[in-house]
Amino acid sequence: MNGDFLSCDWGTTSFRLRWVAGPDRAVVREIREQAGVRSLYEEALRSGAEIEAARADVFARFLTRKLEALLAGKKTPEHQLPLVISGMASSSWRGQLAGQRIAV
Repeated sequence: MNGDFLSCDWGTTSFRLRWVAGPDRAVVREIREQAGVRSLYEEALRSGAEIEAARADVFARFLTRKLEALLAGKKTPEHQLPLVISGMASSSWRGQLAGQRIAV
């Protein structure tokens, strides 16, 4: 294992997803957007996602699309990359993704 991992810093007003590589923790690729937890939460409510599970699905679909974009065109890693999510993401998901695997 080479120490690569994915880092998702999802704040109230912004989203940052990084592929971090090797022992020197170099950022290989990065996606930054002004799609914070607040705007996605509001979008979920507008689309009729009134229960928590439906809102979590909106967040999971967004994250999956961003992971696909981050990994597009790169050689598929030989092992599954851990994903560390920090910031305000848990304020809307309440841990529903903890320990789960997201396939991309």
